[in-house]
Amino acid sequence: MISNSKSKPFFTLSASVFALLGSLTISTIAIADDQVTLEAYKTASNTAGTLTKSGAVSFSGKKITIPTFAVEPGKPDTTFEVHGKVNPTILVPASSQLKFELTNMDGGMPHGLVVTTKAPPYEQVPHLGRSDRDDNHEAGLIASTGLSGPADGKTTVIHVRQTKWFKLLPGTYYYVCPVPGHAHKGMYGKIIAK
Repeated sequence: MISNSKSKPFFTLSASVFALLGSLTISTIAIADDQVTLEAYKTASNTAGTLTKSGAVSFSGKKITIPTFAVEPGKPDTTFEVHGKVNPTILVPASSQLKFELTNMDGGMPHGLVVTTKAPPYEQVPHLGRSDRDDNHEAGLIASTGLSGPADGKTTVIHVRQTKWFKLLPGTYYYVCPVPGHAHKGMYGKIIAK
């Protein structure tokens, strides 16, 4: 059970679900925390990448950081926001080094971000791949931020969860929230590497 600061449970996981989520954040997947101001992060998120006519967010360069919100205030529940857009398709050059930075702005629920080859639709408890192989493109799971607890109501300092740097081969991938039910409700987006 995960609890808030008042020790009241806000989210309960069964042992099997917890084992699944735990398996998404071990092995070659690393987690890091940084503190940044909320305004600086919003500015970075809303200016990172270029918005295309189709509503996708395009990134260029050899080393790309993708600032991402989980449930940004004023946006729909169980969604990711990149460049101010809800669950946009993300376009990146193949073989660039990529890193997602996830900020959970949801005041009542943990969220995470997993990069996977597994396409929707997603089950209530999605199987997004394994991280216990060297060839993660074949195994399905490519990168993970781990879980980020809910926002605590503070608006000046936030915690950011990051994936390790990773590369994508040309193809289609997905960024997905691994919390049970979230991807099933639509908390995912597409990544196209060209």
